[in-house]
Amino acid sequence: MKHIKKRVSKIVDELLTYLFKIGSNNINIGIIEEKKHYKITFTALIHHVDEKDIDLLVKCLNCDKSEEMEEYYWELTGECDTDTELSIVGMMIDEFEVDLTEDKLELIIYRNKGKRGR
Repeated sequence: MKHIKKRVSKIVDELLTYLFKIGSNNINIGIIEEKKHYKITFTALIHHVDEKDIDLLVKCLNCDKSEEMEEYYWELTGECDTDTELSIVGMMIDEFEVDLTEDKLELIIYRNKGKRGR
């Protein structure tokens, strides 16, 4: 699979855009490249979040990974100013965790490298 790091940056771009859209601020992003996967973390302050926004995030990220769909659509992530492409991100990741406390959102994304990861 080509462009592995570029795809990670597209995932970050799309999720950052969504966090801005739902009113997050003071957003911190961490990317750790491990032997078998990338671990992408987001922490953000968010006040008065609508639970529907978090439910949409979880629903979109919870779709099955599809390498065939990813291969075709990954370049579209992060390119739309009017809507998010979270469902494409869901097809590009392997696992995620969301933790929402009173005014803090923590999101952890895992993307496996696969057999040919670098």
